Amino acid sequence: MRDEGTIKFQSDFELRHPIHCEAVTQLIEARNALFRRNLIGVYPDGISFGNVSIRAQQPEDGTSGFFITGTQTGYIERLDETHIAFVDRCDIEANYLHSSGPIQASSEAMTHYMIYNLDSLIGAVVHVHNAAMWNFWKNRAPTTGEDVPYGTPEMAAAVEDIVLARKPGAVAGFLVMAGHEDGVISYGSNLREAMDFMIAKAAAL
Repeated sequence: MRDEGTIKFQSDFELRHPIHCEAVTQLIEARNALFRRNLIGVYPDGISFGNVSIRAQQPEDGTSGFFITGTQTGYIERLDETHIAFVDRCDIEANYLHSSGPIQASSEAMTHYMIYNLDSLIGAVVHVHNAAMWNFWKNRAPTTGEDVPYGTPEMAAAVEDIVLARKPGAVAGFLVMAGHEDGVISYGSNLREAMDFMIAKAAAL
């Protein structure tokens, strides 16, 4: 059975009402655009794939963190505020993550947290699945080890090594998750930059 989409960290989830703010609106628009490009979706066995996040503050109390698409929402054609979670705490070594909202955070939220934690200039992370991109860019672009499973402290550590190895002064980047079939990640200073980076990599095939 496919292992994709399963939350592997200790999920501390607080059920809260949906958040309406500009960051969430931008996130929904970006995610739905990726769905239309078939970069976020669902496999024939029913397992959803792909997630997007944006660095932000909770508008209610100013808590720092990021909004991210919820777990197993890849099959939904048009996401809305009820499908977005907020992550404000994570302990990678303890394999622990706290999220709140109407839905739990994506199973890749720990990797998103690691990327944001490495550089305060990174404002958005895009994780999609595409077999052609994955096969073409694997070991051409920075690539995590084939034995590193998704959604784990090991994956977060592998991504840390790649992000820290960027060219000096660079914010945006792209990487391949060799142990997470079809999985690739881009990140940038904002959602547009992260999206453009991903789309450019797809167009280069």
